[in-house]
Amino acid sequence: MINDIHDDTVITNRKKELVRTFLSRQLNNELVTRYMGIFKEYLDMYNSENIKRDSIKDRKRISLNAVKILGICEKIK
Repeated sequence: MINDIHDDTVITNRKKELVRTFLSRQLNNELVTRYMGIFKEYLDMYNSENIKRDSIKDRKRISLNAVKILGICEKIK
């Protein structure tokens, strides 16, 4: 699963393809490409070596991003 970025630090191509498959069932190709780009940006941000996983600032940022992701998911529904 890709539901907890801290527990699963490596998102395999198979997992990315699961996201792409889900999006392609809901959206046109242009939007799939757009949302996959956003997904990649979030993965890059979460996997950045500059992030201190246990800092308060990091937890706040992750919470804010989680809210944004939930908003995106709701719009996709």
